[in-house]
Amino acid sequence: MWHCILDEIPVASTAHQINVPDHHRMITNHLTLKKATAAHSIVEATEDSRHKLKAYAENKNMDEVASLFSDTAKEIISRHYDVYSLDSNYQRLLNGDSVRGTYGLQFFSILRPSIFGSQEAKEYLDDDGNHSKHVDQFKTITVMGACLKDSLMYYLWDAKFEPHEEITKGLRYDKHDCGDRVQIRYLLKDRWSKHLRDSLHEVGDAKLTTLELLVTAIKSEFDDTGFVYMVNKDREDRVRADLTKHNGEQLPNSPYGLNEYQHLHQAVVLSALNTTPTHFKFLEMMGVDGDSVTESMYFQSCYQAIMRTSLRNPTATEKVKIIVGDEPAALFLQDLFTGAEVSDIITGAKAIEKRRPGRPTKSSTKSRADITKENKLRTKKLKQLEDKIVNGEHVDPIDVQVTLLKAGPQSKKAGDLRAKYDSSLLKPNEATRKIAVPLFESIYKSSAEDLIDIDVGQVDEFINLLEDISKRKLHDKHANLLISTTEFDETASPDTNRGLENFVKAWGIWLDLDGGELPPKELAEILPDTRMVTFNSWSDGNYRVFIPTTKFMSMDSYKEIVQTIIHLVEQSAPDQEHLDAKREGRKPRFYVSGKQAAKQKQRGLTPNPIHGIDLSKVTPTSMFYLPCACTNNPDWSFFKDYNEVPRQTLEPTFWVENSILPQPSPEPLFQRIESEEFRKMAKETANDNEPCNQQEVIEEAMNAYRAIPDGDNRHNAFFHAMWQIHFRGRIPTHDLEQYMIECDYDNHQKKRYSKIKQDLASGKYGTWAA
Repeated sequence: MWHCILDEIPVASTAHQINVPDHHRMITNHLTLKKATAAHSIVEATEDSRHKLKAYAENKNMDEVASLFSDTAKEIISRHYDVYSLDSNYQRLLNGDSVRGTYGLQFFSILRPSIFGSQEAKEYLDDDGNHSKHVDQFKTITVMGACLKDSLMYYLWDAKFEPHEEITKGLRYDKHDCGDRVQIRYLLKDRWSKHLRDSLHEVGDAKLTTLELLVTAIKSEFDDTGFVYMVNKDREDRVRADLTKHNGEQLPNSPYGLNEYQHLHQAVVLSALNTTPTHFKFLEMMGVDGDSVTESMYFQSCYQAIMRTSLRNPTATEKVKIIVGDEPAALFLQDLFTGAEVSDIITGAKAIEKRRPGRPTKSSTKSRADITKENKLRTKKLKQLEDKIVNGEHVDPIDVQVTLLKAGPQSKKAGDLRAKYDSSLLKPNEATRKIAVPLFESIYKSSAEDLIDIDVGQVDEFINLLEDISKRKLHDKHANLLISTTEFDETASPDTNRGLENFVKAWGIWLDLDGGELPPKELAEILPDTRMVTFNSWSDGNYRVFIPTTKFMSMDSYKEIVQTIIHLVEQSAPDQEHLDAKREGRKPRFYVSGKQAAKQKQRGLTPNPIHGIDLSKVTPTSMFYLPCACTNNPDWSFFKDYNEVPRQTLEPTFWVENSILPQPSPEPLFQRIESEEFRKMAKETANDNEPCNQQEVIEEAMNAYRAIPDGDNRHNAFFHAMWQIHFRGRIPTHDLEQYMIECDYDNHQKKRYSKIKQDLASGKYGTWAA
């Protein structure tokens, strides 16, 4: 068997944007879609069109029109790629509603591990004419590339990666110990982007772009010994003359493997190498958080660029000066070159060395990517199990025990689910399809006025009933009845009849849109393949939505689906806003909640459009008024059933299993320690007769705190560091503040200094005496 060795990390995901509103049929007529997530479908060639896509892919005659589809076609017909479409754009394009080219074709590809072998056994004839079998795989696959755990391949592939011991032994270095040689300068605090790059600044009487400011800084920062620079293709002609005049040599934006610049000791990265906003969101939906996307693309390119210099040579001793566009990139590089100095070009202020959010501590055995994957899988398993129990489906007892065991003894969800499963064993294990839908006279009534028996398989009958009801004319809003398609157990709580504790199962999704700017038609376009009903409310301008489902939902599944819909809405913008943004050369302002818009206004910002979804009614225990005519404005009365092809009834299991919601952060790297545990540790410390190095204890405590990323329980970690310095380092509380100042490098804990000293002196967390 062969061994496969790659010298660089493969590109694991690519975005294709093709703006062909009038000619999209050249490719869309040859495609079929298979639903993949709530927002995306996998794109495949139709059975009789593969030859057409192959012709686009090969483009033997170098046709310029065919070249628009060439790269996309190659990946669609390849068994080694999954190509996804953005469904809302795709369907609008098919419907001839591209809003002057605003909604173009958007495809995103993900390279599959099968590129290294499908593991399939294939028969063939050998040289002697005998039938033999060959397994399509390599004996070993070795990927040689820097920062592999920061790559998209690592995040996207469900594969096991292990260090290659023999190759690792032969490396010139596996970490950078030359940080003291490196000085990193940056221009902006915010993330570098093309928008920021082209922003104008008043400098005296002149107006300069950010890029021009950086070019000016290069002239004053660098000496005349030469440097390498990297810049986007759309700006290379503007800067080439200036930078070449100062001995600058341009690098390609993928500078991997170049060795001819090791005599240079200066480098600048002018390129803004972020992916497209839609690709960024797609990767987030695939479970890769925003920081990781930026690391894998922009930060990695910065690292590759500076590694063309003498930093590539482990025996070099010259100082190396680096300029990047933003502080986050500078801190990424500082994290790789421990001890490197980072400072602001404009003020000259030194940045404090700290770890970037999203990276594990050096003592961590698992990366945050690994932890996130495990958390996602564990949560998914729990939701799948609960939905099966709720719908009366057969559940393997062993599967139940394994899933609950993996969730851990501290999981409240697992505990609730265990009780639900135990009670389900007492009932006949038969799937039920019926639900008694309660009607209430008002939100204050605890008992139903009437019940409607619904079979969840008879969606049309229920929607027809709602349409008939919608024709009623009421003199007052409160004369209407309220509906909830949720089953309640009134005996489950002594305090409530239809609260969260009374919830049994829900069918269908309800939304209330009040005072927003999101039209019903546009909401339907955001969910292009989901059946839904929109109808007016009693008040003019407001409306409600009912989305039927194929089965019952648990509480968590209901919430997840509603949150997914809101997530998709808040990644969309009104059609006119898209056109205005395009004309003004800015990003469109996406829909936000009324609360978010109010905060924007308070900060003096132009508020984003408001979607109007009532966030107080996103639980399955909420009640909604039945449809009726709009008395104040008869023209606002409507009842619309969006049921055209390709719309289908929402399948809850599919939405939950293929969740596109951003995953919650992994467990904090620092776990809270209770006061009783502190007292126990203090007693052990007091009884410990082994002498300790005070300076080592202090440095260890400070370094442990500094290694905690933002948001990872740093509040408690700081207290723990001060406890260590006080008890183990034997620093009295009245001398502790100087150590607090030194440890608190970003002044996040400054307001707590006095309180921490008081707590440590109180004895609550231990005493010096045994």
